[in-house]
Amino acid sequence: MGRVGTAIVYEIAQKDLVSEIILINRNQKKALAEALDISHSLSQKDITIKAGDYKDISDSYITIITAGVGRLPNESRDDLLFKNASVLKEVVSNIIPYYRNSIVIVVSNPVDLMAHLVSELLKAEYGKVVGTGTLLDTARLRYEISNKLSLPQNQIECLVIGEHGANCIPLWNSIKIIGDNEKKHSENKKMDHKNILENVHKAGDTIIEGKGFTSCGIAFETGNLVKNLVDNSNKILPVSISLKGEYDTNANVFLSLPCIITEQGVKETLVPEISDKEISLFKKSTIKLQNHINQIF
Repeated sequence: MGRVGTAIVYEIAQKDLVSEIILINRNQKKALAEALDISHSLSQKDITIKAGDYKDISDSYITIITAGVGRLPNESRDDLLFKNASVLKEVVSNIIPYYRNSIVIVVSNPVDLMAHLVSELLKAEYGKVVGTGTLLDTARLRYEISNKLSLPQNQIECLVIGEHGANCIPLWNSIKIIGDNEKKHSENKKMDHKNILENVHKAGDTIIEGKGFTSCGIAFETGNLVKNLVDNSNKILPVSISLKGEYDTNANVFLSLPCIITEQGVKETLVPEISDKEISLFKKSTIKLQNHINQIF
C-alpha cells in the first residue's frame, strides 16, 4: 500500500460505498498498519477495513490495482513502463488463481498500458478491466477552466480523451458552462487553449516537485468511479478501455473514451465527433502505445 492506494481506500471508506475493503501488500505489517489507521477514522461508518491476501479477491466485487513505483521529478509516465510492467505481472500472477470475472480498476502508471497488460493477463471480458485513464486529466482541465472563468468547478463540464498525461486530448467543443451566464459563455470562447493545456500537462509535475507524489486528485476520481459502479449509475466517464476500431484505428490498445458505467463495468463506449486534428492525435497515441505493448509482452 503506497500513498495513492491509501488515499483511495480512505476516499472510498468515507463515501460509504462498500461494506468491506481488503488491503493487500507484500509488506503485511504495512497493510495492517494502514487498515488500523484508516479504521480509526470510521467511527460513524458501517464499514470494515482489514489486511488480507490474494485469496480474498475470489469473492470481491471490485479490485483496484495501485502497485508500482511512482514518478520522480522530471520523470515521465512512460519512464515507468518496464519497472511497473514487471511489478504488475507479478501482482496479476497472484490474482489469476482467485479471479472470478470481477471488475478491475487499474491506477498504476503508465495507466493505459498497465490496464491493457492486466486485461490481457487476466483474459478478462470486455468492460471488466478499466484504467482510470483521463479522469484526472479531465478534472485538471475543469480546474484550469474554472480558474480562467472565475467559476466554481461544479459549473464546468468538459471532457479529455486519449492517453493519460502529456498526450491527452482535451475536446474544447465539449466545454459547457452550467447556468445562464452569457458573459462567461463569451469568455469561454476566447480562452487561451494553449496556456490551459500546458497547465493541465504540467500539473502532475508541479505537485510531484512540491510534495513528492500525487494522491488526492486520483483518489477522488477513483472513488467516484467506484461510486458509479456501485450505484449502477449509467453515467458517462472517460476511462481507459480496450479500443474496438474507434476513429478507424486498428491498434489493440487501451485509451480513454467516454464510457457508460454500470454495476457490470463498462456497458458501452461512446465515440464523440471530433476534429481531424484530434483524430490524428488519437491515432498517434495508438501507434505509440502499440509499440510499447509489443515490448512488454
